[in-house]
Amino acid sequence: MSCQPSLHLDSNFHNAAFAFYNPGEPDLICDGWTEVARNMAAKLNETNGWAALADPAKFMELKEIEDYRAMERLRRRVDEIVEDPETAEKLKPYYRNMCKRPVFNDEYLPTFNRPNVTLVDVSETKGVERITEKGIVVDGVEHEFDCIVFASGFEITTALERQFDIAPFAGRDGTSLYDHWGKGFRTLHGIMAHGFPNHFATGFVQGGVTASTTLMFEQQADHIAYIIKEAQTRGATVVEPTAEAEEDWIQTVRTYSVDNSTFTTECTPGYYNSEGEPNGRSFLGDPFWGGFYELTELLENWRSTGTLEGLVLEK
Repeated sequence: MSCQPSLHLDSNFHNAAFAFYNPGEPDLICDGWTEVARNMAAKLNETNGWAALADPAKFMELKEIEDYRAMERLRRRVDEIVEDPETAEKLKPYYRNMCKRPVFNDEYLPTFNRPNVTLVDVSETKGVERITEKGIVVDGVEHEFDCIVFASGFEITTALERQFDIAPFAGRDGTSLYDHWGKGFRTLHGIMAHGFPNHFATGFVQGGVTASTTLMFEQQADHIAYIIKEAQTRGATVVEPTAEAEEDWIQTVRTYSVDNSTFTTECTPGYYNSEGEPNGRSFLGDPFWGGFYELTELLENWRSTGTLEGLVLEK
């Protein structure tokens, strides 16, 4: 598939990054994020193989092949640019596409050819040993630095109690949110939970999957603002989803569910797979796999009725 001029169409990008291009859909982004979907669409065009999309197993098989080809291209690029073979080997991405976020920088790999740059591999020690007055210790060796830049990222698969750092997080009758979600997330539209009146949340929990976290938060914020405005207009001071509405949403999420456990477990340790720990919590929080745009339509239809279906309002 050839690349079309980028029109920055969000849906086109999200199709490539999280699903696949539809027959005849061009790649309007044309970068590393969309490479696998672009190449797969080209392959299906050549072989008239679009019927494979109806067979999840066949689709995943074809996608893995294109995935491998894209990652092999990146590994060859490392060999072409990095002069020291040992350093080049450490920099090669031996994992599936999207196990780590793709990055693009023409200056990154050439940096390792500079005489004042050394790559220190901490994979065997699972990180640095300690920080001293002079620098960083790795595997018993102290590396002296004038400046240390912390790029610690964020926690997303650790225990909710640790992430929220709110104790107790209690709703009606002292019910703990951590207990309420102990055997799986339970929400209405990913933002409210039965037994926790006037509690609204943004995040990945049962929300729409998208490459743009901020866009997802905006979607949730719009929905929350609508509910609060309508509750106030109707003179209510308390709003809460019913247990039935919560259960209906759980079933909706399950209807659209996608089993990507094989992909995540085969990734190198990271937040996708709880750093490689068995039975780790999903980093996406049991998402609505219908996707961001389908969820947008679903929420808009829910609001358009004006009935606040599934919510109980109290004055």
